[in-house]
Amino acid sequence: MTESWDAIVIGSGIGGLAAAGLLAGVAGRKVLVLEKHTEPGGLTHVFRRDGASWDVGLHYVGEMEKGTLARSFMDFLSGGRLNWNKMPHDFERFVYPGLSFDVPSDPVEYQQRLIGRFPGEEKAIRGYFRDIHRVQSWNVRALCALSCRAFSVP
Repeated sequence: MTESWDAIVIGSGIGGLAAAGLLAGVAGRKVLVLEKHTEPGGLTHVFRRDGASWDVGLHYVGEMEKGTLARSFMDFLSGGRLNWNKMPHDFERFVYPGLSFDVPSDPVEYQQRLIGRFPGEEKAIRGYFRDIHRVQSWNVRALCALSCRAFSVP
């Protein structure tokens, strides 16, 4: 029996799975995903060799509160089957000689901690957070707009 596909996606990393999910879910296409590894996900899973493990891929995902555009997009791609956990308050620690810095999950507090630690860099720190917010907002909106346009969704 010969199968017929509207699209073939090579690689089941986060990009390949997102593309396949959009093609199937939004455009109603029949999609085949090909992967040479033993499990899908690309760099989104842990690799284990000789008793050691590496978490090489996706570490943190922000803006996943209910009602956000990013969360709606991810819920669509996953069929709502992903459970999202809020980041712990201090989820990361940078330790260097003479410097230890805990990173809070609240971006306002993160910005304030950085300014408190590096007061001479306040203008640059505020500019950085402003720019990151703009890029993140643009990225999610652009992704949704491009997806709708590519698949002729009103």
